[in-house]
Amino acid sequence: MKARYLTAAAAILAALSFTAPSIAVAQTTSGATSQLNAVARAQTKLTELGLYSGEITGRMNRATERALDRFQSRNNLEPTGTLTPETLSLLFREA
Repeated sequence: MKARYLTAAAAILAALSFTAPSIAVAQTTSGATSQLNAVARAQTKLTELGLYSGEITGRMNRATERALDRFQSRNNLEPTGTLTPETLSLLFREA
């Protein structure tokens, strides 16, 4: 009887070990997609503000960093060239 429980427990653990990596991959992919969307939205808004003239790729590049630097300087933020929470908040609050 004890062997049966051990076998069942081993089977459950084996099944969980195969599903856990796919969950992690899905979460990573979701996070990467979210990051691409945030960068694309920022590039679009920076274009509307006349600060970015590059292609809307959703990928951070040097032109995006320079545009973010200009936006941050203009709005009295530390010019980091990155999408900080403060930068995102101001970027999408601007008219």
